[in-house]
Amino acid sequence: MLAHGVTTIRLMTGTPEQLVLRRKSANQEILAPAIYAASPQFTGRKSTNAHVVTTELEARDAVRKSKQDGYDFIKVTTFLKPEVYEAIVDEANKQNIRVVGHADSRSVGLMRALKARQQIEHLDSYLEALLPETAPVKGSVSDIYLYNPKNWESIDYLDESKIPELARLTVAANPYVTPTLHLFKFTFGKGRTEESFKAQPDLRFYPQKIVDLWMGVSKKYLATAAPIEKREKYIAIRNKIVKAIHEAGGRVMAGSDTPEWLLLYGHTLHLELVDLRDAGLSNYAALEAATRNPALFLGTANSTGTIEKGKRIGSAGDGQRDTPGFGYGGEKPVELAIGNRCGRLSSSHWPVQPRSAGGARSTSADTASGPAHRSSRRHRARRDRRATGRASEGYPAPWRSLDKSCARSGTRSRPRGICRARRGFRPANIARRQRARHQDAPIGMPGNPLPPGHSRRPG
Repeated sequence: MLAHGVTTIRLMTGTPEQLVLRRKSANQEILAPAIYAASPQFTGRKSTNAHVVTTELEARDAVRKSKQDGYDFIKVTTFLKPEVYEAIVDEANKQNIRVVGHADSRSVGLMRALKARQQIEHLDSYLEALLPETAPVKGSVSDIYLYNPKNWESIDYLDESKIPELARLTVAANPYVTPTLHLFKFTFGKGRTEESFKAQPDLRFYPQKIVDLWMGVSKKYLATAAPIEKREKYIAIRNKIVKAIHEAGGRVMAGSDTPEWLLLYGHTLHLELVDLRDAGLSNYAALEAATRNPALFLGTANSTGTIEKGKRIGSAGDGQRDTPGFGYGGEKPVELAIGNRCGRLSSSHWPVQPRSAGGARSTSADTASGPAHRSSRRHRARRDRRATGRASEGYPAPWRSLDKSCARSGTRSRPRGICRARRGFRPANIARRQRARHQDAPIGMPGNPLPPGHSRRPG
């Protein structure tokens, strides 16, 4: 997770082992993010790592035990009776511990969860709340109920005109929402094929038996999945709900629901930011979902969450420059120099011009090429000579290729065989020019190199 710029995590189904890791992370005994751990799940049916509560007394006892054990939140899931759910909320208020998690549409429902001021995950019960009373179907496809093909018939009856009012009620009750768009968009909306799984850059971190398990689950779901038109409408409505909550003043938080469906920590969070942007949030608002908003929710905004003097680097403070704009097999990335290294970002995120097939950047005279007076024939010829020998994918070619380009272009030889083109691509010279042009650039962006200790070689 740290490698992906994630420095704070909230684990949503807690175990005693997580509490040990939380303590070690806080004491800097291990290299790990700051950890917040919710309790084992509160459910009405037998399940793994759970408090199975079927009466109000059991519910209250389980809340008190979770508080005593040291968990940060009470996590509720499914099959809770209304009176049991309300007992959980009441006892949690007495114990001064917040309730987070699911809002089972068949037992709890959105309005009861909002009345309890619960922090809701996955947009649970929102689609059911959009169904008019006259609809021939009474359930929709929130949470576990989307596995039933019959529930997908509800998509045709959803009343989108209710979305603004639901957004207003959400913000008034509890403005913090974690929609986990990527999980539901790519697993149930678009559907995960075997090729999609294999294209994941982090698949190698999973045991093969776990990979086979989730591939089997995906095949079973797709075998009876709703038509693609209904699933595309499902994606669009979820996006509209998220955008409406944001525009109403809500604080959307980025979450991955890891490790469901082989979505691993870190990388999936980056993809979630892309999907938040695609839902209509600005790039700034998407970054807020992984930085400022979680800090406000966790009560650490005085020390993390934004870049200010005296604050520590928070959740995505380091990850902002690493956020990719592409998913599995998505947009073709372009090269971006980060300090003296190279990162890969979508062209839709940063104003960086892609290279042409020959390796040279496609730029205008007043962008990467410098002022207009430098676009003369002599400077264009020099720029083209320096570009000769670059790899076709846009990365600097080996130094010997640059030597050959000198010979082809007839550049006058220099001491130790370093020609003008080769000298121009020295890492030290690249960094010097970047600093001169971008003195005020953010750390890690062109012109402001990475902190000491990072490699000074490109690539």
